[in-house]
Amino acid sequence: MEGQVQKGMKPRSEEYLRVYQPAYQKAYRLTDAGKVACNRAQVRYRVSAKGKVTRARINSLRHKLHPDREKATHTVNNAIRDRRLIRLPCEICGDAKADGHYKDYSKPLDVRWLCRKHHKELHKARFK
Repeated sequence: MEGQVQKGMKPRSEEYLRVYQPAYQKAYRLTDAGKVACNRAQVRYRVSAKGKVTRARINSLRHKLHPDREKATHTVNNAIRDRRLIRLPCEICGDAKADGHYKDYSKPLDVRWLCRKHHKELHKARFK
């Protein structure tokens, strides 16, 4: 079925472009409707048996490749649970939902609190 036009689908129709043209697919994913559609597809995949197996395999691989990161994350989560560390808002924008950023994984409690947006920006700037 891949590469073939389905019955009733016109070659230059909106539906045809969305299904078969990668550049159009990318542009569609950036629209509000595309974001909703992609999110629904991701959720459906994550709850499927295949999605669960894939997620478990990826998590296992990540734990094996980066044990220092995992240890730091567990240390911070345990400290938050035991109230030895308090989760603070983002240092830049003040968003209450913040992730911990580690400069050095060997010092797991030396953490910067950044929202997802600023955390990603920091990593992008670091690897340019």
